[in-house]
Amino acid sequence: MPRDTFEIYRDSADPVRVICDHISGMTDAFLLKTYDRLFSPRMGSVFDKH
Repeated sequence: MPRDTFEIYRDSADPVRVICDHISGMTDAFLLKTYDRLFSPRMGSVFDKH
């Protein structure tokens, strides 16, 4: 997750809501690319920039 979102998550009284808001704000293409980057062995590294 982006550094600014992580800081909000870390300081939040409801961190699960921060995660939900972050995911709901993703475009479909960004979400699919992120999913592939995390879970698909053919898509490079989890450390690649989006």
